[in-house]
Amino acid sequence: MSQQIDVAFQTTYEQIVEHLLQQKGSRLERTVRVKNGVKGTRWRATNQIGKRNATRLTSRHQRTVHTDTPHSNRYAHPKHYADADLFDEEDDLESLIDPTNEYAEAMAMAIGRSKDEEIFRALGGTAITDEDDATGVAFDTSNQVVASGSTGMNVDKAIEAMRRLMLAEVDPTMEECFLVLTAIQHDQMMRETQAISLDYMPAPVMQDGMITRFGGFNFVICSDELVPKVGSDRYVYAYCRSAIRFGNWGSGVKSRMDVMPDYNYSTQVHTKASFGAVRAEEGKVVRILCTES
Repeated sequence: MSQQIDVAFQTTYEQIVEHLLQQKGSRLERTVRVKNGVKGTRWRATNQIGKRNATRLTSRHQRTVHTDTPHSNRYAHPKHYADADLFDEEDDLESLIDPTNEYAEAMAMAIGRSKDEEIFRALGGTAITDEDDATGVAFDTSNQVVASGSTGMNVDKAIEAMRRLMLAEVDPTMEECFLVLTAIQHDQMMRETQAISLDYMPAPVMQDGMITRFGGFNFVICSDELVPKVGSDRYVYAYCRSAIRFGNWGSGVKSRMDVMPDYNYSTQVHTKASFGAVRAEEGKVVRILCTES
């Protein structure tokens, strides 16, 4: 038998392009109120009417009392994002595959993660209340923060977060409420007997071995690269859907492929989008401090 037969051995190359582990797109856009097709340099995301008080009538033919109705607004500005790469014809010949579609998919995933970053900024940042951007309302750290020493996520914190939302007159029976956390906080909740035992819950809260809902909240697990962290404390946010107004400017995410003569006719894959978010009301958002060891 020839000792040189190995020169005829063939190498098989996988022609399926796989995306490495990452958060594939936005997980928070579905948890907030979204408006598509926004135009202009700013968007008045809410036109709000405040609380009124009725006047008690104590006599017949009592004189009518008029009181001003309080009005307020919240504004969002577009943030512009783009991602691009080049693919040479020589790359196509040498790799035997054309990954340009996968490039576009990876870019769309990156844009989606940027959307979540904007939503996190809106949850805990300053909300603009006038057209000149001169006035804003900061996050209410005095009333809307749940902390309990150096502890992680637990049942008591989830209950306290819902209590604070309800004290602010958020009605969880009228709109969905969400708890955004990382895999670490989910693991901490899995160790809480009250969160997983049917002895405490009238209906199962787990699906496929994961907690999907507890204490009136739908759980949303995000990448720990996105959920804010200060020191050893992770900022877990609890909020209702109407807490954040999110606007997609124009036609939303736009991807295109063009041949670039100035780059030896390489194919450019380009994705861009413009969007912005603003917190509608401070009482609709609670920040939970969760220690990570």
